[in-house]
Amino acid sequence: MNGGVVVFLLIILGVNIWCSVICYQKGKPWMIVMGWLLSGIILYCGAIRIAKPNSQWARDKYQYDPMKLELAKMRFPKERWMMENAQWLAQQQSV
Repeated sequence: MNGGVVVFLLIILGVNIWCSVICYQKGKPWMIVMGWLLSGIILYCGAIRIAKPNSQWARDKYQYDPMKLELAKMRFPKERWMMENAQWLAQQQSV
């Protein structure tokens, strides 16, 4: 194998791992699986798109940008329902 080919493959592998970590933090495990099985482009799309509202990424990055958090809640209504019910349940247990 040529040295340039090896460097290219290592760069692609590093970018795929980096995108996988971002997808994991954004709460998108299926994007990781599909990205590694089918195409790395799926990983890139998962890393670029908005995070789920209850993910680690959203808790860290969207606390200073409420517009992105609202966009995430509109995009993922099931997670929004889960978050609202979790808050309600926490309030009920503290009473």
